[in-house]
Amino acid sequence: MHQSSFQFSEIKIEVRTTAIADLAMMGFGSIGNCQSVCEALAERYPHAHLSIINSQSDLDALAARQPDLVVAGIKYLDFSASSAMKVSENKIWLSQYLTDLRINYTGSERAAILLDFDKWRAKDVMRQHGIPTAEAFTALPGQYADADKLPVRFPLFIKPLYESDSKGIDHKSVVKDFAEFNSKIGQIHHDFKQPALVEKFLSGREFTVAILAAGADAPLSVMPVELKLRSSKKPASFLGFKAKQDNFEQLEPVTDPKTFTQVSDLARKAFTVLGARDFGRIDIKMDAQGVPFFLEANLLPGMNPEYSYFPQACAICQGISYKQLVIRMAQAAFRH
Repeated sequence: MHQSSFQFSEIKIEVRTTAIADLAMMGFGSIGNCQSVCEALAERYPHAHLSIINSQSDLDALAARQPDLVVAGIKYLDFSASSAMKVSENKIWLSQYLTDLRINYTGSERAAILLDFDKWRAKDVMRQHGIPTAEAFTALPGQYADADKLPVRFPLFIKPLYESDSKGIDHKSVVKDFAEFNSKIGQIHHDFKQPALVEKFLSGREFTVAILAAGADAPLSVMPVELKLRSSKKPASFLGFKAKQDNFEQLEPVTDPKTFTQVSDLARKAFTVLGARDFGRIDIKMDAQGVPFFLEANLLPGMNPEYSYFPQACAICQGISYKQLVIRMAQAAFRH
């Protein structure tokens, strides 16, 4: 549906999230974040409202209401007892659910969201298309008998395979020997009940790149910013969960034209080969020689008006306000 066929006052929009915190944090974030999205939409679309899905019946009620647009604030739902386990097979992917109902929604389709969710598969897609990404492998406790059996040499960087928002990343994520490797693999399996993604450690600068569809035939708006520790204003070797939760990081514009072009081009290519649409965020890190590598994609980025990287990058690079950003995200979906 094109919004030109309706008056703004007639368009029914639902911003969808859940009170299941672990699932909500893999999307826009807290219910408060989604309420901020809804309030921004409501200034143009009076029939925009927040819907919180906590059960199958909540989800089924959507089919009866048939909104003109769903702003999908979560990747998937899982109402089973194993919902906290990312390896659960009971997921209901919201994009596929809405596709089957022929209800329009914001953001990427299921195939791309699956690559956002599974970092190993995303890296494999990058390799197939010649996009640089660090050497990597997945690991479970006890899978490797000694350091000589590891597919990649130390130093290594270890994080959960399926988590987002830097969960599981801390000062022990960079490992330099087999004892540290085993300890971190065990910690991730204990805490998250999933494999670890093990990558060659990249010691250079880190960037996050906001991407926003500008129009049906227009090029993507690509907006890179550099991540630094707020206290030092210097590039950090990595930013862990605590630094992000405590807002210790600083986002700064990329002022060097060569770096801006390198990072932007890589992010644009990654977004495209993932089959993403509308909006998203691509994370990039350089090695010691300044070569940029794809880290991971976040196609349903956090939407806290003050702290989330995606709206901050849009504001820093192009002066896009939070309200303008949310409206553009909805407008992109109306062009499907």
